[in-house]
Parts: sequence; structure tokens; C-alpha cells
Amino acid sequence: MVAGISVTLFYVFQHKGILFVADWTYFEGLGSNWILGIEPNAFGAVGAVCNFVVAIIVSRMTKETPQEVQDLVEHVRMPSGAGDAQSH
Repeated sequence: MVAGISVTLFYVFQHKGILFVADWTYFEGLGSNWILGIEPNAFGAVGAVCNFVVAIIVSRMTKETPQEVQDLVEHVRMPSGAGDAQSH
């Protein structure tokens, strides 16, 4: 999540100024909409894609969750003694 927010904030603040103060812009030479012509207001989608890519890479690099943790999560999701859902 930090990766997506960081990329998005970098792009938005570059265009609109740090904390949206127009005098605090940086990389003025790049112009506006310099990444694929995307406006800063719509750059959150690119940040989300960045977030998913980082999440996939991290999940591939970490080891499998231990079975006892998986069992604990299943137990919390479906507690013992819980009946079937009822229609209303």
C-alpha cells in the first residue's frame, strides 16, 4: 500500500506542488501529464497497479503460511458451533 500511495503522491505533488502549494513544485522541466499523458487527478489507478505488483512480488518471495496459522484463521472465519445461515 505504501508503494502505491508514494508513487501517486510523488506524481500529484510534482504537478500541483507539495501539499498542494503551487510555489512548492519540483521537476518543472517535465511538464504536466508526463507519464503516458495521465492527469494527476487520475493517477491513483497507476498507484493501485503499482501496489498490486509490489504485493505479488512480496507474496512470491515470502514462505508459505504455517498450517497452524491457516487453521486459526479458518477457525475465526467459521467458529465451532455456528449453525447455518437463516433466510429472512
